Amino acid sequence: IADAPHTINVHVLKHVPYDPIKDFTAITLLASAPQALVIHPGMPYPLLKDFVAAANAAPGKFNYGSGGNGSITHLTGELFKLATRVNLTHVPYKSVGIATADVLAGQMHTAFPTLPGVVEHVRSNRLRALGVTAVKRVAPWPHVPTFEESGISGVIVANWFGVFGPAKLPADRLAIVHKAVLDALNAADVRTKLNNLSLDINTMRPPEFETFLKVELEKWGKVVK
Repeated sequence: IADAPHTINVHVLKHVPYDPIKDFTAITLLASAPQALVIHPGMPYPLLKDFVAAANAAPGKFNYGSGGNGSITHLTGELFKLATRVNLTHVPYKSVGIATADVLAGQMHTAFPTLPGVVEHVRSNRLRALGVTAVKRVAPWPHVPTFEESGISGVIVANWFGVFGPAKLPADRLAIVHKAVLDALNAADVRTKLNNLSLDINTMRPPEFETFLKVELEKWGKVVK
């Protein structure tokens, strides 16, 4: 099982001893979760456009924390900067959880954590979510607009989780594993647990998953470049 860095690492590390597409058999996507731009509720920005305007008016003044250089939370911030031309200062942490804790404490202006890590903080008003990187609004926060709804195009990001096998997995073995994974995801208790974590179950046939991976690989390559 791998997640979004599977298609990021090859662009940010000097040496990755494998090809993320050719050296694996893509079996299926399992689930995914979008990122969110969160701020401390004490900041005077009720809307995403307000935050962008303030950051544009003071280039370099505002910072954002991430889970480290080359992480998806770092690159989501960079994609946001490219889309808005906002100059935010990146502060890498050892984990996005630590970065989010500093946003909670008012010591960091913003971060782009994955939804499951901040759902309860936003529900309890300890954090304010200004936007989500999803195609449509997410169930836990129907009041939070997408970036697209806020006038920011191209910032559609999700940390995804998928199942892989070794390269050139025989078709019969591939079919067995694919069916077993789908059967597991169809179990009521599994679906409930994943939904409670704000993860969207989204399975794919192997060819669809491989195409998805190629799109992700190209997208993050452009951002890193």
